[in-house]
Amino acid sequence: MHFTSFINHLKPHGPLSDSLINDLRNRCEYFNVPDKSTLIVPGQVSKYIYFINEGLLRTYHIAESQEDTMGFSGPNEFIADGHGFLNNTLSEIGVVCHSKASGVKIRHHEWKILCEDNPMFLNLSRNILLQQLLKLERESVIYRTKDTKEKIEQLCRLFPGITDIVARRHIGNFFGTTEQGISNIISQMRKCSEKTN
Repeated sequence: MHFTSFINHLKPHGPLSDSLINDLRNRCEYFNVPDKSTLIVPGQVSKYIYFINEGLLRTYHIAESQEDTMGFSGPNEFIADGHGFLNNTLSEIGVVCHSKASGVKIRHHEWKILCEDNPMFLNLSRNILLQQLLKLERESVIYRTKDTKEKIEQLCRLFPGITDIVARRHIGNFFGTTEQGISNIISQMRKCSEKTN
């Protein structure tokens, strides 16, 4: 099931031959980890790029000995420390699971072989990277131009239930506000939702 979801996600980004699908099947690994698992640890070699089939994950880096939240990821998304993975170097970020997570992962070495040996896979990788850049640009506009309530509403649309799964301090940290401020906004949003229902 995980591999099928992975292949279905790849199809819109370019052609996939049967030989490439078989090659991916042989080179990819499945992962299934419980809540609170860490997929990427800052300061360790970033070995994998992950395709998320199930789960809610948070990306962070360490600033002044504390976690600084950089973003969130969920189903049908790729996650990696881009710099660390592409260069096979120590990771500057961490990725932690805030729920059970599963999907497909591929090692740096296997990904590199596919890029060098298969133009079809290289084209897929390029198209996915372009999609990720456009997604970041769209999200950046929202997070730069909207007020905190609108930002949280957008986050909830992207990741339903996130305010019940991820600690408010992490959401507040992501938006540059306090845990109490986030809690107040979420309470107001829930009251408004109850009134409309």
